[in-house]
Amino acid sequence: DENVTQAQRFDKLRREVNYQNSVVM
Repeated sequence: DENVTQAQRFDKLRREVNYQNSVVM
């Protein structure tokens, strides 16, 4: 379960970064 949690957390972080990059551009 921990691996899944880390994966979800990483995916969420990546999405937020992509969202911020899109807003900046």
